[in-house]
Order: sequence, then C-alpha cells, then structure tokens
Amino acid sequence: MISIIILIIFYLFSENLISLFGSNYSDSSIMMVFTFGVIGALLVRIPLGNMLSAIGLAKENAINSFIILVLNCILSYIFIKKSGVEGAAIVTASLMWLSGFLSLLFFILFLRKK
Repeated sequence: MISIIILIIFYLFSENLISLFGSNYSDSSIMMVFTFGVIGALLVRIPLGNMLSAIGLAKENAINSFIILVLNCILSYIFIKKSGVEGAAIVTASLMWLSGFLSLLFFILFLRKK
C-alpha cells in the first residue's frame, strides 16, 4: 500500500516536488523513473535482502550488492553517453528491481535446499 501511495503522490505532484530543488531541476520525468526504482527496492530488494541476512545468507546478499554495483558503474557509463541523466536514472531504477529479483533467486535456492 505504501508503495502505491508513493507512486500516486509522485505522479500527481512530481512537478511541485521537483520545484522544491530550484529552477535548475525542471524535468520531473527523472523523478518518476527513480520513484519506480525506489518502489522496486521497497517491495523486493529491502525485505528479501533483510531476510537473506536473517537466515545466514549475508555472503549472498553481499554478492548481490557487488554485482549490482559493478553493473551500475558499467551500464551508467554507457547510458550516460547515450541518454544523459535520464539514462543513468533508468539504469539505476532497473538495477534496483534486478537486485530484488536476485535476492529472490537466492532465497528460492535456499528454500529448495531445505
């Protein structure tokens, strides 16, 4: 529910929220991209990352974070050249979701072993 509320608030009021940062930040589309990424983190990455650590898979959680970090550096470099800041926002938001699904994969593999 919280994620849906966040998405609705940012969708309806993104222009007003972005204006809080000044006139240099006039493009609210990037804010929406990051909002989708944050929702991915809230729904998938954070709960599953915490569960992985709680069940003793902190190493797998760290591997996930390292993979996402390396991918973010490489893909952001490529996409910033092609699409500028929007490219970096899309890459980062997408990797938040991918990180969540990698956590889910590690969790499913753990459950299958049990």
